[in-house]
Amino acid sequence: TSTSSGSTRSGQGVLEFDNGTLDANTVLMANLSGNSSSSTALGTITVGTNGTLLVGTGGISLVRQDAGTASGNLEIDGGSVVS
Repeated sequence: TSTSSGSTRSGQGVLEFDNGTLDANTVLMANLSGNSSSSTALGTITVGTNGTLLVGTGGISLVRQDAGTASGNLEIDGGSVVS
C-alpha cells in the first residue's frame, strides 16, 4: 500500500511461490491512495507449478488507485488460484 498527501510515494510488493498453499481471506495488490499524481504502486503475485492460492470472501483486488499510476499482476505459472 502506498499512501500520499501531496508528496510523491512509491510502493512495490512481490509475492512468488511454487510449492504449498497460501490461504488468505483478502488479497490487496497495488493499493494506492492519496492525491499525488506522481505516486506509483506495483503489485505482483506469481503462483508456480505446485502452488495454490486460496482466497476467501474478501476476494482479490489487483489495483486500487485514487491518483498516480498503479499496476497489479497475477501470474499463474502452472499453479492454481481458488476464490
